[in-house]
Amino acid sequence: MNPSSPFPPEILAALRELPDPRRVRHPRKYAGCRPSPLARGGGAGRRPPVLHRPGDRLLLFTDGIPEAASPAGEQLGDAGLQQLFAEPSGSSAEAIAGNLIEGVERWTGRSAGFEDDLTLVVVVIP
Repeated sequence: MNPSSPFPPEILAALRELPDPRRVRHPRKYAGCRPSPLARGGGAGRRPPVLHRPGDRLLLFTDGIPEAASPAGEQLGDAGLQQLFAEPSGSSAEAIAGNLIEGVERWTGRSAGFEDDLTLVVVVIP
């Protein structure tokens, strides 16, 4: 295992085989799913650009996050998720994911026992 990486060599080898993310076009067809927010320059936008730039952040998530309900029964929604994703939270994917989960916890007033799963993946383009 590479001491500078938390991933085993097999995973690193597989990642090296992926196309350069700066050259990959973001899919425009969403197959019934919500488009994934992409943040650039500290803000978040609904329409991702064609090419990803270093520092861009991409969020992939399940419906449990925008459908998380407040104690009054109001869903967080896409706008609430966009707002959480745009909040400054550090530059690492871990910090951004942690901030998003904390935001959902604040919104719902819970730290466990959600009605649906809260699954997300944050990708930060190097």
